[in-house]
Amino acid sequence: METGEWCIGTRSLITGHRRRHQRIIYLAGKAENGNAWGMDSNDNSASAHPCSCSRARTSAFLLLRLWIGGTALASGLAKFSQAEKVFEENPETGEMSATLVRNYAWEFYNGVPAREFERLLGDALLPEWLLRAFYYALGPALIVCGIALLIGVATRISLFALGLIFVALSFGLSLIDTSGSAGTLGIYTIAIVGALLLADNNRFCLSRKF
Repeated sequence: METGEWCIGTRSLITGHRRRHQRIIYLAGKAENGNAWGMDSNDNSASAHPCSCSRARTSAFLLLRLWIGGTALASGLAKFSQAEKVFEENPETGEMSATLVRNYAWEFYNGVPAREFERLLGDALLPEWLLRAFYYALGPALIVCGIALLIGVATRISLFALGLIFVALSFGLSLIDTSGSAGTLGIYTIAIVGALLLADNNRFCLSRKF
Protein backbone atom coordinates (compact mmCIF):
# COMPACT_ATOMS: atom_id res chain seq x y z
CA MET A 1 0.00 0.00 0.00
CA GLU A 2 2.81 2.34 0.87
CA THR A 3 4.51 1.43 -2.38
CA GLY A 4 1.34 2.30 -4.34
CA GLU A 5 0.97 5.63 -2.58
CA TRP A 6 4.62 6.40 -3.30
CA CYS A 7 4.12 5.60 -7.02
CA ILE A 8 1.03 7.80 -7.20
CA GLY A 9 2.88 10.69 -5.51
CA THR A 10 5.82 10.30 -7.86
CA ARG A 11 3.53 10.37 -10.90
CA SER A 12 1.78 13.49 -9.60
CA LEU A 13 5.12 15.20 -9.05
CA ILE A 14 6.34 14.30 -12.56
CA THR A 15 3.04 15.48 -14.05
CA GLY A 16 3.31 18.80 -12.20
CA HIS A 17 6.85 19.32 -13.45
CA ARG A 18 5.74 18.59 -17.00
CA ARG A 19 2.87 21.08 -16.79
CA ARG A 20 5.13 23.79 -15.40
CA HIS A 21 7.66 23.07 -18.14
CA GLN A 22 4.95 23.29 -20.81
CA ARG A 23 3.71 26.54 -19.27
CA ILE A 24 7.20 28.05 -19.45
CA ILE A 25 7.54 27.02 -23.10
CA TYR A 26 4.09 28.49 -23.83
CA LEU A 27 4.96 31.84 -22.23
CA ALA A 28 8.32 31.94 -24.01
CA GLY A 29 6.61 31.39 -27.35
CA LYS A 30 4.11 34.14 -26.66
CA ALA A 31 6.90 36.48 -25.61
CA GLU A 32 8.57 35.99 -29.00
CA ASN A 33 5.33 37.01 -30.68
CA GLY A 34 4.94 40.07 -28.47
CA ASN A 35 2.19 38.46 -26.37
CA ALA A 36 3.97 37.65 -23.11
CA TRP A 37 2.14 37.51 -19.79
CA GLY A 38 -1.14 36.57 -21.38
CA MET A 39 -1.44 39.54 -23.76
CA ASP A 40 -4.07 38.98 -26.42
CA SER A 41 -2.79 38.50 -29.96
CA ASN A 42 -5.28 41.14 -31.12
CA ASP A 43 -3.51 43.73 -28.97
CA ASN A 44 -1.33 45.41 -31.62
CA SER A 45 -0.28 48.42 -29.56
CA ALA A 46 3.35 47.34 -29.66
CA SER A 47 3.37 46.97 -33.42
CA ALA A 48 1.36 50.14 -34.02
CA HIS A 49 4.16 52.48 -33.00
CA PRO A 50 6.46 51.82 -36.00
CA CYS A 51 3.58 52.39 -38.41
CA SER A 52 2.56 55.58 -36.62
CA CYS A 53 6.14 56.87 -36.67
CA SER A 54 6.43 56.07 -40.37
CA ARG A 55 3.21 57.94 -41.17
CA ALA A 56 4.34 60.87 -39.04
CA ARG A 57 7.69 61.09 -40.86
CA THR A 58 5.95 60.84 -44.23
CA SER A 59 3.54 63.64 -43.29
CA ALA A 60 6.38 65.78 -41.91
CA PHE A 61 8.41 65.42 -45.08
CA LEU A 62 5.38 66.16 -47.27
CA LEU A 63 4.71 69.40 -45.39
CA LEU A 64 8.37 70.42 -45.57
CA ARG A 65 8.55 69.60 -49.27
CA LEU A 66 5.44 71.59 -50.13
CA TRP A 67 6.49 74.56 -47.98
CA ILE A 68 10.02 74.74 -49.38
CA GLY A 69 8.84 74.15 -52.95
CA GLY A 70 6.05 76.74 -52.73
CA THR A 71 8.37 79.32 -51.17
CA ALA A 72 11.02 78.75 -53.83
CA LEU A 73 8.49 78.99 -56.67
CA ALA A 74 6.92 82.18 -55.30
CA SER A 75 10.35 83.75 -54.75
CA GLY A 76 11.42 82.88 -58.29
CA LEU A 77 8.24 84.29 -59.86
CA ALA A 78 8.53 87.46 -57.77
CA LYS A 79 11.85 88.20 -59.48
CA PHE A 80 10.01 88.51 -62.80
CA SER A 81 7.37 90.87 -61.46
CA GLN A 82 6.89 94.58 -61.11
CA ALA A 83 4.31 96.31 -58.96
CA GLU A 84 2.34 99.13 -60.51
CA LYS A 85 -0.27 101.44 -59.04
CA VAL A 86 -3.50 101.70 -61.01
CA PHE A 87 -5.79 104.62 -60.16
CA GLU A 88 -9.52 104.15 -60.49
CA GLU A 89 -12.34 106.56 -59.88
CA ASN A 90 -15.19 105.54 -57.62
CA PRO A 91 -18.38 106.23 -59.63
CA GLU A 92 -20.41 106.86 -56.48
CA THR A 93 -18.13 109.23 -54.61
CA GLY A 94 -15.92 110.46 -57.45
CA GLU A 95 -12.80 109.79 -55.37
CA MET A 96 -9.68 108.26 -56.85
CA SER A 97 -8.39 105.03 -55.31
CA ALA A 98 -5.08 103.34 -56.00
CA THR A 99 -4.82 99.59 -56.54
CA LEU A 100 -1.51 97.78 -56.58
CA VAL A 101 -1.24 95.49 -59.61
CA ARG A 102 1.69 93.13 -60.11
CA ASN A 103 2.72 92.33 -63.69
CA TYR A 104 4.98 89.46 -64.73
CA ALA A 105 7.38 89.59 -67.68
CA TRP A 106 10.97 88.79 -68.53
CA GLU A 107 11.85 92.47 -68.87
CA PHE A 108 10.94 92.99 -65.21
CA TYR A 109 13.54 90.47 -64.05
CA ASN A 110 15.45 91.52 -60.95
CA GLY A 111 17.51 88.69 -59.50
CA VAL A 112 18.85 90.66 -56.56
CA PRO A 113 17.66 94.10 -55.36
CA ALA A 114 19.60 96.81 -57.19
CA ARG A 115 21.10 98.35 -54.05
CA GLU A 116 22.49 95.06 -52.75
CA PHE A 117 23.74 94.04 -56.20
CA GLU A 118 25.64 97.31 -56.65
CA ARG A 119 27.27 96.83 -53.26
CA LEU A 120 28.26 93.28 -54.21
CA LEU A 121 29.78 94.52 -57.47
CA GLY A 122 31.82 97.00 -55.46
CA ASP A 123 33.23 94.22 -53.30
CA ALA A 124 36.61 93.09 -54.58
CA LEU A 125 36.28 89.58 -53.14
CA LEU A 126 33.88 88.21 -55.79
CA PRO A 127 34.50 88.57 -59.54
CA GLU A 128 31.91 90.46 -61.56
CA TRP A 129 31.31 87.62 -64.04
CA LEU A 130 30.40 85.25 -61.19
CA LEU A 131 28.00 87.75 -59.64
CA ARG A 132 26.25 88.42 -62.94
CA ALA A 133 25.96 84.71 -63.75
CA PHE A 134 24.41 84.08 -60.32
CA TYR A 135 22.14 87.11 -60.76
CA TYR A 136 20.59 85.84 -64.00
CA ALA A 137 20.45 82.17 -62.96
CA LEU A 138 18.85 82.78 -59.54
CA GLY A 139 15.24 83.33 -60.63
CA PRO A 140 14.99 80.42 -63.11
CA ALA A 141 16.76 78.09 -60.66
CA LEU A 142 14.27 78.91 -57.90
CA ILE A 143 11.33 78.30 -60.24
CA VAL A 144 12.66 74.97 -61.53
CA CYS A 145 13.52 73.67 -58.05
CA GLY A 146 10.18 74.85 -56.66
CA ILE A 147 8.16 73.09 -59.36
CA ALA A 148 10.24 69.92 -59.00
CA LEU A 149 9.57 69.81 -55.25
CA LEU A 150 5.85 70.49 -55.60
CA ILE A 151 5.28 67.69 -58.10
CA GLY A 152 7.84 65.36 -56.49
CA VAL A 153 10.55 64.94 -59.14
CA ALA A 154 14.29 64.81 -58.34
CA THR A 155 13.47 65.75 -54.76
CA ARG A 156 16.93 65.27 -53.25
CA ILE A 157 18.69 67.10 -56.08
CA SER A 158 16.24 70.00 -55.87
CA LEU A 159 16.63 70.28 -52.11
CA PHE A 160 20.42 70.17 -52.34
CA ALA A 161 20.43 72.78 -55.13
CA LEU A 162 18.21 75.10 -53.08
CA GLY A 163 20.50 74.59 -50.11
CA LEU A 164 23.49 75.67 -52.19
CA ILE A 165 21.57 78.70 -53.46
CA PHE A 166 20.64 79.81 -49.94
CA VAL A 167 24.20 79.25 -48.69
CA ALA A 168 25.55 81.38 -51.57
CA LEU A 169 22.97 84.10 -50.90
CA SER A 170 23.79 84.08 -47.20
CA PHE A 171 27.50 84.41 -47.97
CA GLY A 172 26.94 87.31 -50.35
CA LEU A 173 24.58 89.15 -48.02
CA SER A 174 26.98 88.69 -45.13
CA LEU A 175 29.70 90.38 -47.19
CA ILE A 176 27.62 93.56 -47.39
CA ASP A 177 26.54 93.42 -43.73
CA THR A 178 22.88 92.44 -44.17
CA SER A 179 22.86 89.96 -41.33
CA GLY A 180 19.07 90.05 -40.95
CA SER A 181 18.44 88.64 -44.42
CA ALA A 182 21.26 86.13 -44.01
CA GLY A 183 19.65 84.91 -40.77
CA THR A 184 16.33 84.37 -42.56
CA LEU A 185 18.09 82.36 -45.26
CA GLY A 186 19.72 80.33 -42.50
CA ILE A 187 16.26 79.27 -41.30
CA TYR A 188 15.41 78.07 -44.82
CA THR A 189 18.71 76.19 -45.00
CA ILE A 190 17.98 74.40 -41.72
CA ALA A 191 14.56 73.43 -43.06
CA ILE A 192 16.21 72.02 -46.18
CA VAL A 193 18.65 70.01 -44.07
CA GLY A 194 15.71 68.56 -42.14
CA ALA A 195 13.93 67.70 -45.39
CA LEU A 196 17.02 65.93 -46.72
CA LEU A 197 17.20 63.84 -43.54
CA LEU A 198 13.55 62.82 -44.06
CA ALA A 199 13.85 62.28 -47.83
CA ASP A 200 13.60 58.49 -47.45
CA ASN A 201 9.97 59.03 -46.37
CA ASN A 202 9.01 60.62 -49.69
CA ARG A 203 5.75 58.94 -50.72
CA PHE A 204 3.42 61.39 -52.50
CA CYS A 205 5.55 62.10 -55.56
CA LEU A 206 5.93 61.27 -59.23
CA SER A 207 9.37 59.73 -58.78
CA ARG A 208 11.37 58.68 -55.71
CA LYS A 209 14.68 58.60 -57.60
CA PHE A 210 17.28 61.27 -57.01
